Order: sequence, then C-alpha cells, then structure tokens
Amino acid sequence: VVVTVTPPQGPTTTVEVGGFILDTTPPAAPEAIVLIVPSGSPPDVVNLGNVATVTLELTQPAGFDGADILGARFSDGVATIALDPFSPPSGATSLTTPALDLSSLEDGPLVVVVTLADPAANEVAVMLPGVTKDTTIVSPLSATVPGKDTRPAGTVNAANAADAIVVVSLPPGADGSEEA
Repeated sequence: VVVTVTPPQGPTTTVEVGGFILDTTPPAAPEAIVLIVPSGSPPDVVNLGNVATVTLELTQPAGFDGADILGARFSDGVATIALDPFSPPSGATSLTTPALDLSSLEDGPLVVVVTLADPAANEVAVMLPGVTKDTTIVSPLSATVPGKDTRPAGTVNAANAADAIVVVSLPPGADGSEEA
C-alpha cells in the first residue's frame, strides 16, 4: 500500500506503508448444533435435570483450523446468558461447550445463538430454533383410584394392580406435557 500526501503549501510525499490482506469471508458455520439433555428428557428442553449445566454439542465443518473464536448466548427476551468466547482445538470436528447455568432465565421459549468469529473479526451466527426452558413443577390437585367391579375406590392390591387406574387432576395452566 502506498500513501501519497499533498499538503497545500508543500511538496507531495509518498510513503509505502506495506501490504495487507483483505479478508471479508466469514468462517464456515457449524454443520450441526444440538442441545444436550439428560437421558429421558424431551429434546430441546432445558429442565430441572440440566438447567444448571446446559451444554451444546457442535459439529464443525471439515478443515476446521482452531483459529476461530466460538461463542454462544441464551436469551429469554429480557436477560441473556453468554458463554465466555473460546478457541476450540484445531481439527476438532465435534465439540461440547462448557456448561452454563440458565437458572436465572425465565421459563418459556429461549433464543439460542452460536457465533464463530475468525481472526479478521468476520462472524457467522447460527440460531438453534425450538429451545424451551421449563423448570416449573406442576403439583396435581388430586389423585384418586376409582372403584371397579369388586375393587373398592382407593384400593389397589396384588390381585387388581394390573387393571388399576389412577385419575390425576392437574391445576389450570398445566400444558398437558406432564407425566404422572
């Protein structure tokens, strides 16, 4: 790069500053992003089993060189919790982020964004859709065992356990995903 300066009162001066590299290409986005959930939990749900240790698993494109900085943030629309940016190891095709505690975020839909920035500060951002935080414990209003044939109501024993029915009444606001 050559810079030429021409002041109004004097001679023109030319200075060679040196070369530079023009880099406007963002890094390749992760090929897959998965919210890690405890065994038996619904996919893409932050619940009491993982709210204090939320992690993401990313699949990096082939040729990942480790020079990029990875970040992630979770938001409930009011507050945001962000992962401290870090450089994944060179050549890593699959990696798990450090755990985040999302306890302070409100229950409901979460916006999850993973970012990769290269050394030239070009950034790619990828959203992980459909993540929900649900840590509310729904207490049943009542649970009853209705009578059947010769079995009196409220009674379950070895002879009738196989056909016993338990009726659970949930409070208003229960979303129907609860299990009894």
